[in-house]
Amino acid sequence: MVREACKDIETIAETNGLSLQADLPDEGVPIQADKEKMRVVLDNLISNALKFTPAGGGVRVALCSKDDEVEITVSDTGIGIPSEELERIFDRFYQVEDHMTRRHGGMGLGLSIVKGLVELHSGRVWAESIPGQGSRFVVVLPAQQENADRQD
Repeated sequence: MVREACKDIETIAETNGLSLQADLPDEGVPIQADKEKMRVVLDNLISNALKFTPAGGGVRVALCSKDDEVEITVSDTGIGIPSEELERIFDRFYQVEDHMTRRHGGMGLGLSIVKGLVELHSGRVWAESIPGQGSRFVVVLPAQQENADRQD
């Protein structure tokens, strides 16, 4: 699933002069989650990273297993988010107010949807960011225990 999301959006990254790196294990990693809902999460996070990263920058998507959890990270070299805004970015209809967010429009729903879907799957999501250097979004989900559908 993560590999598919990266592949589907690779052309958009290239068109915008961005590099897209997928750091994924060779074998699929079993995630205890609905594939379609997790695809919405990935599409939102990756498209936001591409949207707020200027040409020449990069986006990295990584997937790894840690004990009984799976961690998905989407990092970028974009404009970043001020620390005072980080707590609110997952609120419905909230948008960081600056010239970049106004230029790209949106309604402030994407990250709220991400949070809701991740929590629906007993997961956690948070963001780390340094303005002018980029952002890192982390999603942690329970790993599938047995008879797993591999979601790489």
